[in-house]
Amino acid sequence: MNRSAHHKLNAGRKYALAGVYNLGVRVLILLSVVLCQSGVSNAAWHSDWRGHAQLLHGVSEDALSTGRADNVHLYVETALSNESSRLFAAVDIGHYRYTPEQSGIEVKEAYWSWLGENADLSIGRQIIPWGKADGLTVTDRISPKDLRQWLGMEYQDTRLGVDAVKFRYLRDQSTVELIWLPLPRFDALPSHPDNPLSELYRPLRRRIDRATYTLRYPTGDKPNSIKDSEWAIRQSFYGSVMDVSLSAFRGWDRQVLRYPQRNSNEIIMQPHYHRITQFGVDVAIPEGERVWRGEVAYLPDRGFIDRHDTATEREQWLALAGVDWQLSGSWMITAQYFVNSVANAEALARDGTESALTLSLDKKLLRE
Repeated sequence: MNRSAHHKLNAGRKYALAGVYNLGVRVLILLSVVLCQSGVSNAAWHSDWRGHAQLLHGVSEDALSTGRADNVHLYVETALSNESSRLFAAVDIGHYRYTPEQSGIEVKEAYWSWLGENADLSIGRQIIPWGKADGLTVTDRISPKDLRQWLGMEYQDTRLGVDAVKFRYLRDQSTVELIWLPLPRFDALPSHPDNPLSELYRPLRRRIDRATYTLRYPTGDKPNSIKDSEWAIRQSFYGSVMDVSLSAFRGWDRQVLRYPQRNSNEIIMQPHYHRITQFGVDVAIPEGERVWRGEVAYLPDRGFIDRHDTATEREQWLALAGVDWQLSGSWMITAQYFVNSVANAEALARDGTESALTLSLDKKLLRE
């Protein structure tokens, strides 16, 4: 068997396994409904519906791009539960100008949960948030980012659900959380040529030495089998003085690295999928009308592309300190200071230490 045929066979096996797994999740959720209805027929079932409708319009005028976006969508969450189990689904129905693949009906989350006295187990597609940062990524590494939309939205609109098995052991003042992700999922990048974010995350053309090249983004040998599975663990402690969480993650970097290969009239941005290890800690300290937040992540093997277009590894530290200050009249001030430090960054196309400061002022008007 030649190399091309062998590659196609392996790819076929991976896609077959992915299809079997996705089918298995759906069958498991369906069986949970049947088992719950037959085994707990006398238990009372409760349903809950909630959601929101949004009409968003935005205009971009900057050095990178110019564009206009119109989004109309309805986000609906529904849950069916009794004393020992719960079925949850979140669906987005809408029209997105620059992301036609999202238009229509998109299932954001769909999972079944077993509810015990001191433990619970969730199986299916779910969005799993980590950390205390607001809009910045420090330890929040489980659910990939959805970078296709550039209008301001809720957290669940900026994340993708992952197919996961999540077990939690619950105590009065602590929680242990174990997560297994059989198949990895990666950040979703803009693909529409008129999307203002395309020039930032996925440019289609590049000018080099007075010549313009077309950029192409192949998928490559994407990790898509059970042997590529991921795991995570987090232990949280809750007290009157502070809340603290310790976490660890071993899996794939959600941000796929790209290195260029130049041909006669195009540049092929070859993907590099990289496994990472992350250890993290986050803390929240309430003080009257204020809540102080801190978060630190250490990645000993983060992947980067150096100045010679070669994949390499470096130690990386991410840290954040912030405060949420509740003022009178339903006003809220949020301030955050973020630091991103990479060891031995001389060979990388970036500074060794980068920092950012965010500040927001919010007021509730119609949702008092």
